[in-house]
Amino acid sequence: MPLPPPRGPFAATLRVLAHPTTTWALLGWVGAAALAGLVTEPGLHPMNGLMMQAPMALLPFAVLARGLAGRDWRPAALWAVGLGLALAAGATGGQAGVAELGSQGPVTESYTVQLAGQPVEAHLEGQLTAQMQSGAVDLRLGLGSFERGTARVPLEGGAEATLGPWAVSVLGLEPGDTPSWARLRAAPRGDQVGDAVELAVREGSAAALPDGSQVAVLRLSPDFGGALGQAAQVQVTEGDAARVAWIFAGSPDLDARVGQGKWAIELLGVESEPRLRLSVRRQGAPTLALLGWGLMVAGLGFGFARRAS
Repeated sequence: MPLPPPRGPFAATLRVLAHPTTTWALLGWVGAAALAGLVTEPGLHPMNGLMMQAPMALLPFAVLARGLAGRDWRPAALWAVGLGLALAAGATGGQAGVAELGSQGPVTESYTVQLAGQPVEAHLEGQLTAQMQSGAVDLRLGLGSFERGTARVPLEGGAEATLGPWAVSVLGLEPGDTPSWARLRAAPRGDQVGDAVELAVREGSAAALPDGSQVAVLRLSPDFGGALGQAAQVQVTEGDAARVAWIFAGSPDLDARVGQGKWAIELLGVESEPRLRLSVRRQGAPTLALLGWGLMVAGLGFGFARRAS
């Protein structure tokens, strides 16, 4: 049963939306925006709202107007509502980007998305930390009461996992370019009693020696002075006494020859922390999308049934 004809400004708006050219123009508008690389979540590009969100919001109304202009508006209304829900579900998703962070503790709060050929930083809505496990990486988004979620993601295979509102997968591990920890060997000096130990100590942290003494790594250099190779500035604390010295991988016996105290420290090497590359994308609303598609199918079926009768 057709609805009563509209009057006033609404009638003019309805005529414009119901015209076949309007629907094709909106579809062409969205297609041009997609070709320009503007398909992304709202807010990442100043033209996204005008070029993507506006025509996508108008499309269901154009379909509904076509139905209102026909003999039976109810199938078109179902189809238009379903289209609106499906488009809204898609709009909550986003383009995949890349997040990079250290595999043992360092954090990041953003990921990079390519928009129109240019990198754009997008916020993750929390601090993302990673901890390597056997064959996987444990990810945590947010801290304390602000935690958004946790996920264990396999390092190989590209499988996605849900982390809060995001879908993440591992792109790979790459060698880091900044030294982050040192491999040390501590041995009793001269006739001191004790066994030598090997330690892995991060820059800015300390490790305990067997007798309770501590060795801390203050600074690291991949090539000290551009000529002396790998080096580490360490602080050795024995009781109330502490000493600071530079040690070099190319001179393993330097501290044994000129240092003081019970422990002689040898630098075995300076290591860079691998960088973890993650694919990150905002998840859409699958339940909303399924409801929208169901309504669209119902609208089509209802329309065919009405036409057959």
